[in-house]
Amino acid sequence: MYPGALVRNECLVPDFKRKMEAIVSKIAPGTRSPVYEHEGEDFGDMLRGRLQFWVGEEPFTLEEGDSISFPARLPHYWIHPATAEPVETLWVITPPTR
Repeated sequence: MYPGALVRNECLVPDFKRKMEAIVSKIAPGTRSPVYEHEGEDFGDMLRGRLQFWVGEEPFTLEEGDSISFPARLPHYWIHPATAEPVETLWVITPPTR
């Protein structure tokens, strides 16, 4: 499922002239994101699996069906434990980061 890639992002709305972007991320076990900080708002929905997520200093455990929304200027990152199954998430980001 992840040959050569630990995270595979699929942009659902490839028109970056819009005011938001929607991405489905498929995340392999044992993966950690960099710390992100940017303008705007982020919304995430767990489509499959379980993910450890931090916004600022506050940790969250997100499971299938859980959602999160936060000001994207706050430092945020995720960790997907090596012992877990692959994760699939939907992200809506405004403004687009690309």
